[in-house]
Amino acid sequence: MPPQAISSRPVPDEQFTKQVIVSSDPQEHVKRIKAIEKLGADAMVLMNVSAADPGGALRVYGDQVLPKLKSA
Repeated sequence: MPPQAISSRPVPDEQFTKQVIVSSDPQEHVKRIKAIEKLGADAMVLMNVSAADPGGALRVYGDQVLPKLKSA
């Protein structure tokens, strides 16, 4: 099966935010990741391309997100 062509059509904000986690709230990340896990996902990609402190994002994940995912 050939790969899908990349579309040049814009994606509406509402659709985009349903497909990715866009939030500075660690609890929102925990909630959304748990929902994604229920769908069968066993891997996630963390991208922090717009923040001034990408190391801070990793620390938040290490301190506030990952422990709650492990305990679930």
